[in-house]
Amino acid sequence: MSVFHHVKTLLLVSMMSLFFMLSGCGGGGGETESAAWVRIDQPEEGYATGSDVVYAKGNAAMRDGSYPGSVYWSSAAGSGVARQSVICIVACIAAWEADIPLLLGENRITVTMMDGSDQVTVSRYNRVEVSGRVTLDGPEGASVADVPVRLQGGESNVTLVTDESGYYRFYSVTEGTYTVEPMPPEPPQSAACLSFSPANRAFTVPADDTSAITGEDFIAAQAVPCYYIGGRVTPNTNPSVGLANVMMTLSDQAGNTMTRYTDAYGYYRFWHLEPGTYTVTPSGGTFVPASAEVTIAESNATGTDFAKQY
Repeated sequence: MSVFHHVKTLLLVSMMSLFFMLSGCGGGGGETESAAWVRIDQPEEGYATGSDVVYAKGNAAMRDGSYPGSVYWSSAAGSGVARQSVICIVACIAAWEADIPLLLGENRITVTMMDGSDQVTVSRYNRVEVSGRVTLDGPEGASVADVPVRLQGGESNVTLVTDESGYYRFYSVTEGTYTVEPMPPEPPQSAACLSFSPANRAFTVPADDTSAITGEDFIAAQAVPCYYIGGRVTPNTNPSVGLANVMMTLSDQAGNTMTRYTDAYGYYRFWHLEPGTYTVTPSGGTFVPASAEVTIAESNATGTDFAKQY
């Protein structure tokens, strides 16, 4: 008997065993029917998600060995036909999958094929984007970059920093009551540089509204004069092109350090620095200079540039 014949026989026996085993199975909660069965493997009963779409998959088959018909899905948010891939040897078994939309709250997902069906309950919880801006006190309201802003509430305790335009955004904030609070920067930045009004803001994310929460703004006042160190990183082969995502490290004379990365155009800045002497060091290759010592007196220190050697 040839090797091919052995393999074919084993595959045939395996598929027959699989089919008869599966044909006696119920699904994620539905009934096994006499002529056809369909099963939801994913998601499982009671699954909860913050997404407005759930990925579902399962199996379907005809007991008489004929080609499986279409698998249909439905939920409170819509209905459709699942994608299928079919294997037919003794019987035909179809793997199906679908992206099923969800409404907020409980969703009963039903899949059917002929007279076979299965159901699971999936919950979608609310999540929204929360944003605000930090601007400098004064008629122009200049943006304040690199301010740490902390989100607290429930199990959340997340801190990020404002961007170059002074904005911050927290994504996927779930139902509950929260506070956002601008935080004083840590060394080598100076905690004395800025004070904020108000000290914090409270808000509530409802269970049934996906609208973004905006305008959680703060006004910053300069308590003491502070400045920034900035420059650009370019390749030595083409100094007109900036290098993005180069890690830059700032250290003060007390040994405190912080890191920032160059933007898409190769620029970087370290904000909220009191007068003093600092060292800037790029990482990820050989640079000229290898590091730079910068002294701030009464103005920003610009033009602290580096060239990566290739």
